[in-house]
Amino acid sequence: MLSRGLIQEQCTLVTYGLLHFLFTSSLPQHAALSLSVTRFKLVVASLNTFLVYSIVLLSVLLHNCC
Repeated sequence: MLSRGLIQEQCTLVTYGLLHFLFTSSLPQHAALSLSVTRFKLVVASLNTFLVYSIVLLSVLLHNCC
């Protein structure tokens, strides 16, 4: 079983990677960077929360089935 710290670290890395991909792929090549730091943190926190709950749910489901 993975430790909580390791899961949280992996979630954070995945969150930043996903956010970077979604943000850069949605911008036109010539667009200026207009995302504020506060909004960026809000998006990261939301994605992180979603990923943590998804992993917890998946681990509970796997634990119950095996």
